[in-house]
Amino acid sequence: MRARWTLPCLALAAACVSSHTQPAPAPLGGLRANEAVTVLLHHYEEGEGEATGAVSSAEAAEIEARLGQCVSDALGECAPGARVIATAEFAREVFPNVPPERVPRSPESLLDLASNPEFRARAAALGLRYLVIATGATQMPHTGGIACFGGYGGAACLGLVIWHRDSQLAAVVLDLASEQLLQGPEAEASGHAWFAALGIFPLGMPPGFTRARACSGFGRAVAEALATGAPPAP
Repeated sequence: MRARWTLPCLALAAACVSSHTQPAPAPLGGLRANEAVTVLLHHYEEGEGEATGAVSSAEAAEIEARLGQCVSDALGECAPGARVIATAEFAREVFPNVPPERVPRSPESLLDLASNPEFRARAAALGLRYLVIATGATQMPHTGGIACFGGYGGAACLGLVIWHRDSQLAAVVLDLASEQLLQGPEAEASGHAWFAALGIFPLGMPPGFTRARACSGFGRAVAEALATGAPPAP
């Protein structure tokens, strides 16, 4: 009787990431301890070349929440007492009859609303001073691949994937006090990653490492610009 065999599974992944931020071209003004900020994601694209397209509404909501958390974490250090109001709460309190995914997010539509008395009253009830409106994209071209094969007695996957990821975030800021749109900071993170697999199956690709790094830089740059008007630390 022939013995069955399988290859042991071995998967290795690594990434190297660099990042930088571009401060707002002009000070945005001091954020007081009793004032609040909400972060909205207007648009985010991801992909490779012609395959680049807008992320799903579920993924956009996840990115939006992460951006809000990145800004909140940074504000906790440079503007104690200032708050970031989650998008869900902003949508519920300011647009009570609108589904969260249908809440206005473009700079133009929000600027039009800034002079609306009802909108202003609802925003004031939350202590809102600024709306940070973000856009972003991640490009991820790759080379190589992983192939799987099998037959009687076992199966295996072999291969190597090397790819480059570049994540960019930019913001405009709506100051509800002055009813003006202000150019906000930008953040970018890029890096190369490789993933090798040998064995029964690959264990999956590493997560969006550049997106997380860009989010961290974005949050710091936004928080420092809002709180002090000073350029972010390098």
